Amino acid sequence: MTTVIPINDFSPIIQGDTGNPLSIYVAQENGFKHILGATITMKMQNVDVPATIKTCSGPWSIDALDNGRASYTYQSADVADVGSWYLWIKIVMGGLPVHVDDGSGTPVILVIKPLPVGV
Repeated sequence: MTTVIPINDFSPIIQGDTGNPLSIYVAQENGFKHILGATITMKMQNVDVPATIKTCSGPWSIDALDNGRASYTYQSADVADVGSWYLWIKIVMGGLPVHVDDGSGTPVILVIKPLPVGV
């Protein structure tokens, strides 16, 4: 069994914040899962307006040490809209997809807060 674990400091962020990448750790029963050569993609779905979906096009970086870690650099379009967003992350390894979830089958949620007035 494989589990993909987001590093828990990913949410909330401020609208427009592209400086803090999303980090994940792909774990399995005996430690981490090797993901070098995997293809990782992500879509964001608005929790309150499910028809609103963004396809994220920024780069994923897989750790060269092949230690199960990867990170995504948000693009400005990804984080332009305030709200709560499901992160639908798909990792394809050997033709088989693995999906990130919160342990119950639900995707993790990124909360994007508005930039305070005057900042």
